[in-house]
Amino acid sequence: MQALSDGCRESEVSWIEVLMDLKQRGLECAPKLAVSDGVLGLWKAVAKCCPQTDQQRCWVHKTANVLEKLPRANY
Repeated sequence: MQALSDGCRESEVSWIEVLMDLKQRGLECAPKLAVSDGVLGLWKAVAKCCPQTDQQRCWVHKTANVLEKLPRANY
């Protein structure tokens, strides 16, 4: 199931609206895993709406954040 929605800068309220919309459209069980770039609003919304869902930081974003702190010679 997919969702696309306008939101307020990735806020918790915006993510709750997305998750509730998915449930209203027939999502019967909570996702097993939520992967994000680290936006805190999503984590808070998942904790409230789907507390059994595991959360994981996106490895692409995590790696990019580490690499941007290193000199290019150390890549």
